[in-house]
Amino acid sequence: MVTGLAEFEDEMAHRIPAMRAAAARGDASTLEHLASLLQSRARALGADRCVEACDELETVGRQGTLGEAPVFLAQLEDELDRLRVTAGPFSWPAE
Repeated sequence: MVTGLAEFEDEMAHRIPAMRAAAARGDASTLEHLASLLQSRARALGADRCVEACDELETVGRQGTLGEAPVFLAQLEDELDRLRVTAGPFSWPAE
């Protein structure tokens, strides 16, 4: 699971900026797709709050209400921070 969390963190570090960029350029389908990918990974890790934020982002992409994306992207980032704290210092690989 530790490896899974580290991989999830790395994936989020790449995908969140990509989702922000997609929302900024009006690319709803890319936002929806990226949110779906992260949602699957979050569900596998039991990161329910991440799943919820990704679900909202998928809906934003599907409905084209991209102005709402920053709120849910911030929730996703906050949840990643919470996961880091919850996992503790011994669970994350040294950089």
